[in-house]
Amino acid sequence: MNEEVLIEKGIVTNASQDEVEIMLIETNNCETCTTKDFCKGERTKVIVLKNKTNLKVGDKVKIEIRGKTIFYTVFMLYGIPLLILVLAFLVFYQIIEHNKELIVSSISFLAIGMYYFILNFYLRKIEGQFNVKVIKEV
Repeated sequence: MNEEVLIEKGIVTNASQDEVEIMLIETNNCETCTTKDFCKGERTKVIVLKNKTNLKVGDKVKIEIRGKTIFYTVFMLYGIPLLILVLAFLVFYQIIEHNKELIVSSISFLAIGMYYFILNFYLRKIEGQFNVKVIKEV
């Protein structure tokens, strides 16, 4: 099975011993990416990654991200919260009798807030499992 790999080029704009800030350079890769519909907005992006390769400001780099990593991330950030919103709304709409819309909407958004709070700790725990390669260009 041939897995899709997204390759982006960037320039290091800020670096410390722990983290590196990389400004991505606009390319035509978006046209062939399967998740292009999720990346609306401005094309100039800045990402922060761990500085594992001792990068310095001004270094040109290539960033490789596997397609399944992108899909997994998009699903966790947008798909699951949408399911939580709809399910919480449908379940509590049947239970609550007075002021349904206000109470049920509040409960649904509170459930999404709790999900993101839990997700924050989960992502810190599995941080090293995301396959993002940073390669310094010569």
